[in-house]
Amino acid sequence: MVVNGEVAESLTMTMKARDRVEVWGREITRPSRGAPVYLMVNKPPGYLSTVRDDRGRKTVMELVPEGLRVPGLVPAGRLDLASTGLMLLTNDGDLVNKVTHPSYGVRKEYNVLLDAALVSLDIKSLLTGVELEDGKASAVSVTRLDEHAYRYTVVLVEGKKREIRMMMRALGRHVRELKRVKMGDLLLGNLEEGKSRLLTSGEVRGLTRSAATKNEARRGLAREGMAPGTPRAQSRRGRPSALPQSRDKRDDRTSGVLLIPTAMKTDQIRNKRQKLKQMERENQRPLQPSRTSKEEQEKKKLKRKWKSGKVPSQRTGVVMDRRKRPGD
Repeated sequence: MVVNGEVAESLTMTMKARDRVEVWGREITRPSRGAPVYLMVNKPPGYLSTVRDDRGRKTVMELVPEGLRVPGLVPAGRLDLASTGLMLLTNDGDLVNKVTHPSYGVRKEYNVLLDAALVSLDIKSLLTGVELEDGKASAVSVTRLDEHAYRYTVVLVEGKKREIRMMMRALGRHVRELKRVKMGDLLLGNLEEGKSRLLTSGEVRGLTRSAATKNEARRGLAREGMAPGTPRAQSRRGRPSALPQSRDKRDDRTSGVLLIPTAMKTDQIRNKRQKLKQMERENQRPLQPSRTSKEEQEKKKLKRKWKSGKVPSQRTGVVMDRRKRPGD
């Protein structure tokens, strides 16, 4: 292999996009992916959420028109074989990472049909977290759509494999239908099942805005419950507070978590400690009378002489040694 006219000494050497690479005298050109493609697909049941399958099963790539099957086009996220609804296919790797990674907090909304109704305790368990084999899984919100049917709207952020089905199974429920209708700000709308269409520039910008940055998600500034994307907690003055939030206490009346500030500014803590120390000194300091009179001064001198062992006699005034007995 020759790089820029010189023989490569190692196969692991770093090369730039502008470098000229030749192998056995033939120049290797880097394939161009061209402009990014953003495609929405309404996945029907029976299709795999992958580019290809070794067993010859149908994939979502078969639903993409031939002219849009550009190099690098992959599904952003997955739906299991029996699930239906919104899927995003793109060759923009950065957007795929933001949509699929839970640290960016892109919400996915699903319409779920169950075999039995969920009681209030079941909904609370879904919001606080259900223990699964691969860890705890929780939902951002759970809302019932129809009083006469067991149909619910479930909003997730993390999106583990078969997460909703496994959560419902842990609660003793069976999922009959599962359809994704929303991803971030992107709506499935009236797109027919099995059809696809290109996203508009506005939909692409909205989907990008719905992905919070990793730093915001870690600081908890864009979260509601367990999910990023919520306005910051308000301070006393009405301004957003950038202090870390505690999610130990939960509010049963809402679908999220009651955020409680657990930190104060450093200068506030310092001032409070100084005031406490000053109050302790004032309360513990004994009241000492002023000793400025001559009588007090004489008492001090007498006390010093008494300690030294020589005390003046009260009758004669002659200094005597109190450590010696008379007659010694």
